[in-house]
Amino acid sequence: MRAHWLTAIGTSLLILMAPQARADDVTDQVNEGLAAYAKKDYATAIAALEASIALLRQARSEIWKTYLPPAPLGWKAEDIEAGAGMLGMGSSASRKYGRGGESVEVSLMTDQPILQGLASIVSNAMIGAAAGRIVVIGGRRMNYIREDNSFVTTLADRVLVRVQGSSGVTEETLRQFLALIPLTEIEKAAR
Repeated sequence: MRAHWLTAIGTSLLILMAPQARADDVTDQVNEGLAAYAKKDYATAIAALEASIALLRQARSEIWKTYLPPAPLGWKAEDIEAGAGMLGMGSSASRKYGRGGESVEVSLMTDQPILQGLASIVSNAMIGAAAGRIVVIGGRRMNYIREDNSFVTTLADRVLVRVQGSSGVTEETLRQFLALIPLTEIEKAAR
């Protein structure tokens, strides 16, 4: 059964990469995995295919970077951080913004095993009310969490969006950052 699973992953990855004309790191890892599998070297096959999946997640993180907004007027944006998410699974992208002694961080997290649990917490009205309050911004339900001074929502049940401010950052400022995030585009990309 494990052999069928490895073959299915390898084949799926090759199909996803078929339009590419030249070899790349992902293709190299898939080919190494398939070659190891043919030799019944399952440990190497698994390692190579898992490496290819990690590389694909990293590439997906690069896509999420494009949805993080530029700095609003009067703010300075730091470099975007993107990469594999928690425990090397999923992908994430975040960017910090600063103005004087204030800071705001906008982050996107997707395809994380923990996300399903977080989504149920974020969407739970009782938990949302206990942690802060539930608000609708731009037609979307969001939780404002007092302890973190943050707004959190999920999109397409796959992407956690969080806008968090340092102490002293007003709720209105956080709302201004939320208005800059292309939530509809993120939701479409997540499907």
